[in-house]
Amino acid sequence: MKARALGSLLLALVTGCANVAEQQREAAAAATARIEERVGERYEGPGANGETDDGALDARALALLDAGLTETTAVRIALLNQREVRALLERLGISSAELARAGRPGEPVLSASVVDFDSGTEFELGIVQPLLDVLRLPARRERARREHAQAEAATVRAIVGLVYDVRRAYTSALWAERAVEIEREILRSAQAAHELMLELHGAGNVTDVMLTAERLSLSEARLAVARAESAARVAREPLNALLGLWGRASGWRFAADGEELRFDADSLTNVETRAIAASLDLEASGARIDALAAAVGVESWEALLPSAEAGLALRHSADLDETGVGPSLALGLPLFGAGAAARAGAKSALRAALAEHVALAVRVRAAARMLRERAVAASEQSVFLRDQHVPELERFVTDTLRNY
Repeated sequence: MKARALGSLLLALVTGCANVAEQQREAAAAATARIEERVGERYEGPGANGETDDGALDARALALLDAGLTETTAVRIALLNQREVRALLERLGISSAELARAGRPGEPVLSASVVDFDSGTEFELGIVQPLLDVLRLPARRERARREHAQAEAATVRAIVGLVYDVRRAYTSALWAERAVEIEREILRSAQAAHELMLELHGAGNVTDVMLTAERLSLSEARLAVARAESAARVAREPLNALLGLWGRASGWRFAADGEELRFDADSLTNVETRAIAASLDLEASGARIDALAAAVGVESWEALLPSAEAGLALRHSADLDETGVGPSLALGLPLFGAGAAARAGAKSALRAALAEHVALAVRVRAAARMLRERAVAASEQSVFLRDQHVPELERFVTDTLRNY
């Protein structure tokens, strides 16, 4: 009989641990599914299934690097190799464990006392269950569920934000690399112009001052190449950090047929409405409001009933030489208003979160309008450079050479 009871206890413990682990896996799977939907890439990092991290670079990430870096492969490498992604998912596992714990009542407490008298030994045994835990279990479970939703929203927001940080860093590094190519082309043109100027000077067609000016232009072109090369090396490091790369892996190269940088004018329509609907910050803020609203309910329970314990007591009386068994009950009395103060604080926190949510929505709208204006200005400048400025510059150079 004792062995059967012990086996049942061990089975309950193992089952409880397995349920928690299963909830953690489900939470990670739900979060990664939302991340994949947002960024358009599959997450296959080992952080989602609890593998031990030895700090080594992911072999799949290294294989992607060998083919040359594009924006798409940069995002994949970040999801595979960036430890911050794994850490965020592990923290979500902590929230999942808290959610599992919130769905269970507190553990019963066993008490015992033994007192020796001249007339004999008196002992008392008792087992009590925190009654308040049982009564407020639905409210506590709902609060934990909403807090978990907040943690999931914050995790998705952080990882999606990391992905877009990678895309911005990739674009900056790519532009810096292309700036080097442009400056080198300018240098080659300056070298050709200098050689032409030397021939013209030898023929007596240009003055010494003009030749000196051309030499200065050549020197400035060389300095511009050096500055561009330095800027390109610096621009790679934020991307290396976001990809989790170090050592020899940080010496990657861009793919030979890297993606062109494109501008989609249709993406600027209804930006405010779309920004509000897509904002993960607002989603996380809304989940936080839900969690605080649930917290008000829990605090209301505690204000009415600070503590309560019910159980069973067994007592042996030495005087009567008898043993009795009966129920036991202990109630906390709300005399000093500590629970009411906690409830008032929870309500204030909820009102503050509501106000912050409205302010956040205003900032999201403003940011959407600002980015739209920046995109429009950049697009208009690009069109002007392509259609007017560069052709005029080419004509100027051609006319100058023709005059010589």
